[in-house]
Amino acid sequence: MREKALKRFGQNFLTDQNVISNILDILPANSSCSVLEIGPGKGALTGGLIERFRGYIGVDIDPGMISELTAKFPKNKFVNADILQFNIDDLNISRKIAVVGNIPYNISTPILFYLCGNINRIYSATLMVQKETALRISAAFGTKDYNASNVIINNFCELKLHFDVSRNSFTPRPNVDSAVISLNFGDTVHSLDYIVSYIDIVKSAFTSRRKVLKNSPLNKKYGFANFESLNKYLLKRAEELSPDDYHFITNTILECR
Repeated sequence: MREKALKRFGQNFLTDQNVISNILDILPANSSCSVLEIGPGKGALTGGLIERFRGYIGVDIDPGMISELTAKFPKNKFVNADILQFNIDDLNISRKIAVVGNIPYNISTPILFYLCGNINRIYSATLMVQKETALRISAAFGTKDYNASNVIINNFCELKLHFDVSRNSFTPRPNVDSAVISLNFGDTVHSLDYIVSYIDIVKSAFTSRRKVLKNSPLNKKYGFANFESLNKYLLKRAEELSPDDYHFITNTILECR
């Protein structure tokens, strides 16, 4: 198998067997569902995932890795694709799936938004992310680190930080430490309109986080001022609103369309 990681794909291969075992040990017990692995790379987790789940699909942007993994695990499905462009509906799996991945640091936030946008298809996600990202998305409401990704993730799932992972657990060695987190989406199902609108409203609000909603581009986009029930939110900034506040705002707008 190719030894050299490709920088353009943000590859850092997990090599620490203790970390690999710890990740496999915290996976959901629902082995009757299928698992989607994001960026299997050299297959550090792949064999264990195949053993634990009913079905397996690996998605990797690196065609070289896909060829080698297909040869190593010929009975399983591997897709050469950018996960952010991958349509989970194309898998034609009726039950919700589990997601596992050692995701590239440079696209961790877009991947988290991608997963939240697919909550009707995903039961849980167990992910290796940059430690800084793990701390940022777990920031409490009312703190200076509270942000859009935190709001969106906490609205759609239960977030848990499991353990830190040293930079020495990877080849090549990254410049930062990592952390393993899990997102539990459970059996909750939302309308597509709600999912898309909630994510867009929160992301748009935080692009002008210093402005109160009344003076933000978000008001012009959605016409908050036209909804009497939203008046109390108009004089607040993005970081002063909780996930539940954004939930109320989203539902109010959807009900009036």
